[in-house]
Amino acid sequence: MTVILLDDVTTTGNSLIACRDILLKNGADDVIMFALGETKEPFIQKFLVFIELVASFLRLIIWITEKVIVWLIYNFRKLPFYFGSSGMSVVS
Repeated sequence: MTVILLDDVTTTGNSLIACRDILLKNGADDVIMFALGETKEPFIQKFLVFIELVASFLRLIIWITEKVIVWLIYNFRKLPFYFGSSGMSVVS
């Protein structure tokens, strides 16, 4: 048996998916889903995407900082200047 689900307006599609899963578990061979309209992405979803982007950016900054610190640790004595007790000096 094929079942056609019709939703008036969908936002995330979770209602249609939940109904489809129940119908398939209870003997439907196929479920066709339609929605007459959809809302724009809700604010919370946009906010979560924004937070994910910020978190990714911060992970990138931390990664770059770690690489710079490791490079400085291994190459500090090769730099053309050093920080002594009297401040910064240039090695000639």
